[in-house]
Amino acid sequence: QYVVTCPPEEPVIGEFPCRDYTGLIQVIGETNVGFHIKQLSLKTGEYTPIYELPFDRTPVFGSLNAVGINPVDRVAYGLMKLPGDAPSYLVRFDKGNFDKGNVAFLAQVPEHSAAGAVDDDGTFLWEKGRDLYAIKGIAEMEGFASPDDASDLSGIDPIVPGHPTGGVSDIAAVKADLGDGEGSYVMGITADRKLGIYRYDDPKGVWAVDLPARIAPRSGANIFDHEAPGIPGVPDGAFGAAWSHDGRLFFAANSGLGVYEVLIDTIDLDARTAEVRRVASSEATDWNDGMNCPDSPVCIPDTFGSVYGYVWVDWEASGDRTAIEDGIEEHISGVTVTVTLESTYLNSKGRPCEDFGQDSWSVQTLGNDSGDYRWQVDGLPAVDGAGNELLYKATFDYRGADFPDGFTPTGYTVRVSDGTVVASELDSDVIPKVAATPSQSADPMVRSLLLSNQNRRLLSTHQATGEDSTESRSEERRVGKECRSRW
Repeated sequence: QYVVTCPPEEPVIGEFPCRDYTGLIQVIGETNVGFHIKQLSLKTGEYTPIYELPFDRTPVFGSLNAVGINPVDRVAYGLMKLPGDAPSYLVRFDKGNFDKGNVAFLAQVPEHSAAGAVDDDGTFLWEKGRDLYAIKGIAEMEGFASPDDASDLSGIDPIVPGHPTGGVSDIAAVKADLGDGEGSYVMGITADRKLGIYRYDDPKGVWAVDLPARIAPRSGANIFDHEAPGIPGVPDGAFGAAWSHDGRLFFAANSGLGVYEVLIDTIDLDARTAEVRRVASSEATDWNDGMNCPDSPVCIPDTFGSVYGYVWVDWEASGDRTAIEDGIEEHISGVTVTVTLESTYLNSKGRPCEDFGQDSWSVQTLGNDSGDYRWQVDGLPAVDGAGNELLYKATFDYRGADFPDGFTPTGYTVRVSDGTVVASELDSDVIPKVAATPSQSADPMVRSLLLSNQNRRLLSTHQATGEDSTESRSEERRVGKECRSRW
């Protein structure tokens, strides 16, 4: 009697539906539980669960890292380490049935790594120490239910050795022209704020680029520190998640200080410099890795602008704009200005983004001296993912305003059609509210918020003339009517 033992069938690993997720995806480990696949909410900065890969599946495992979705077969890949001193393997994985997860073991690798990515050609790349390794054609590799049946690639050599720093916590792959023609690169951020770069096609190369100590603000702030403008730059510490979307690179700080974009077209390999901007908030994470999703509809803005303006007392009741610096008529401090997005933000596929990031900013008229109380919001998204210009509304609240002695607000000055200036209880820039949300095709003020450098008439108030003071209140006005913008 003969007993024939057949190897188990290759696990069938399903595609990951990147098109259903507009946020950035991470795998995050939890001790004694497993790894959670989560999506970052760009609005709240919190991670929400998608599914879980528990440790107590068969076979049990100890860690999962260096993950990414392969653009060739749209399947998730990564390095899975078995418990204890057991080796690490390149695997495919998905949610599976009964929330236990399916895993197919492809090949044993030299060592486990936290930093990995899959490029557009389906090559799996990972950094260990100061060396970059690669396995090509992973979509065609045979997978096995048992790691014992996987191929042995534990003796492969790195494709690019000898990086000057190494030690990044995650990498993202991108094709870019950094001055020597288009090439294939992986990049990651070190704990001491350097951008580690490998070029792994011809000619190969390695660089360490300094990242800035201060960067342009992502969202609203009054910026009047002329000697050190901007906000603190890329923080120290691990960046355990990296993503590549439509030729853009994003990195999340494990400290919870946010998601940062390295602007690829600013990378100067000769000067060893690059520019960075903060694009989203993110909660603190540990034992984590970014899972790049190549087909995900991008909901992270890439065109930003600033809007600013002034409020002053119209003592003369003339309606004329006073001088910005030390004008005859005083500017008013303490007015709270809230700028809110009115347009529907569309993703790169032209569909509405329910979660693309901050959509409301509040600042006050402050200024750098008593003659110039300016309100300013920086880092406003100017264009959505589909290329449409965005419409905003500004709301002004005078309840905390610091009015000059002898002035009691009762209304506004309005210039009527014949040029006469008259008193009014209603702000002339108020547009009557309608039930429908303003659309870009219907509202002519879209361009004037961020994509115009033209000066706009600003609001003024007038002196009381024997009337009782009115209760301080908020007035709603369209930003393009009385604000200035720049980008």
